[in-house]
Amino acid sequence: MLNRLKWDSDFWDLEIADLHFENDNFEAEEHNFFDYDIIQSKVEINKKKIINFLESKKFNFINLEISLVRNLSNYNYKRSQFEIAQKKDIDDVCLIASNVFEKSRFDVFERLTNQKISNFYSLWVKKSVLGTFDDCCIIERNDQNKIIGFITLKFLNDDSAEIGLLGVKKNNQGLGIGSKLLSSAYKLLKEKKIERLIVSTQGTNYNALNFYYKNNFKLNKINSWYYKINKFNKDLI
Repeated sequence: MLNRLKWDSDFWDLEIADLHFENDNFEAEEHNFFDYDIIQSKVEINKKKIINFLESKKFNFINLEISLVRNLSNYNYKRSQFEIAQKKDIDDVCLIASNVFEKSRFDVFERLTNQKISNFYSLWVKKSVLGTFDDCCIIERNDQNKIIGFITLKFLNDDSAEIGLLGVKKNNQGLGIGSKLLSSAYKLLKEKKIERLIVSTQGTNYNALNFYYKNNFKLNKINSWYYKINKFNKDLI
């Protein structure tokens, strides 16, 4: 199934679509891929037939996505309270987001437009504070009551939630702020009786992977990101 991604398309000023395979069926219908500037597709690495199909359609491999999960059923509370970001906090969390996410799979979009990746993540966290993308944003403050980090969460169903973004102000990194934000997220999720927390990160983001492994996340699955670039009718990957 080929779906236009409205937010991505509007932000990057490109026609961007996502190609999703229902029940591993990739031969049921033929799409006109040239209706879009960029088509993305995320596929589990063991789906060899789908990957072969994408490669036959001139999709290019971009990066691996590592999905990790933590079971919260036996989690013991380490934090008694947490703070949800409000509208008044948007400027502060957006400033952090604009400075800490320097590289991502969205690099390919930036090659085709003047938009900046930092602006994309700033908008993401703003929408999360407002509850219009991720469902909420938890913040951490320092002793001077300044926001130094945030984590956004999306509630997937009655059992699971997903981390969207986790960012810590650069001069506060390495001080355990990220782990504190995770503890706040666990507290909120336990109150909602959600027992599984999922997070995905690039396969080359070793710092993030080691951080989550240190915080007792386990491997869930590995996906491959494939992109087909039609902008200007040439391959820019």
